[in-house]
Amino acid sequence: GGVGSPDGDGGVWSIRVRDSTVFVGGSFSRIGGQDRSMIAELDTATGLATSWNPGAFGPGTPYPFIASLDTLGGRLYVGGSFSSIAGQARHGLAAFDLGNGLLTDWDPGASALSDLPEVYDLRVDGRSIYVGGWFQSIGGRPRSCAAELDARSGVATEWNPDPSSVVYAMAVAESTVCIGGTFRSLGMVARRNLAAFDLKTGKVTDWNPNPDGLIIY
Repeated sequence: GGVGSPDGDGGVWSIRVRDSTVFVGGSFSRIGGQDRSMIAELDTATGLATSWNPGAFGPGTPYPFIASLDTLGGRLYVGGSFSSIAGQARHGLAAFDLGNGLLTDWDPGASALSDLPEVYDLRVDGRSIYVGGWFQSIGGRPRSCAAELDARSGVATEWNPDPSSVVYAMAVAESTVCIGGTFRSLGMVARRNLAAFDLKTGKVTDWNPNPDGLIIY
């Protein structure tokens, strides 16, 4: 049959398809005919929500949300702005076991200077999770708005791009990671809103499109 109508009451910011279901994250409180707070699993044929219902909650600016979902090694990684999920304290990042649907102990512990940390994008690559958003520490280390985390431990690696403002979008390909947002510099290197890093050296490349507007998603 065809895909049904999930009919959510708020924005959907991220989608990941898995077999006959699809994971969605956003700012909704109801979707697929059920109450679901910011995260849900939907049947691709009917559009109805499955029984999986972890629920994410927390104050946010301007509201709590889940902005990014990705999968790696039997886990679903979740990024956004929330203070609890599946009944446990998590700040902006969490991971679920895809086999049993339960929250794992992966907890990078993001924090921001004010309000909750906000993770706008996450990308998986090998044993790494690249995250971008608005935060000042993550994975046990000071990191401004972008970081690389170990996919199993959640600890931040040595990579420290240090953008001067929010990162909204990331992409990883081979040995390069690109980040986009509203920054004007990366450490001591001037870059406006878009930049690329060589992951072998950890340094900013010469690529410099210099866009006038912000880069988002």
